[in-house]
Amino acid sequence: MTTRQFLKHLAAVKDDYTWRLYEPLTGKYGWIRGAWNGATPNFEACPINAVCFKLTGERFSDSNFNKAGERLGMSVRQMCDIASAADSSYPYTLYVRYLRWRMKGILGL
Repeated sequence: MTTRQFLKHLAAVKDDYTWRLYEPLTGKYGWIRGAWNGATPNFEACPINAVCFKLTGERFSDSNFNKAGERLGMSVRQMCDIASAADSSYPYTLYVRYLRWRMKGILGL
């Protein structure tokens, strides 16, 4: 899966979750997380895990985003860039800043 495909799938799962910038980092620097609006209570996901759950039905913890990315056919570099964009309090590279900006725009944050 390419990063462009990932962003399209993220847009498709937008309404399945209530997205927010998660504490402890408040404001524009918080972690991007979504609380699933489905029947399973307390299922919160990072963007990679949300897309993986939608496409494969498998759920992973945030610390196992790499397993979710592997199931989606992503490269290690893609997984790390997307996870960094979702979790970094300050993305260090222009590309990761761009990904964070795109994800926040897609998710309405």
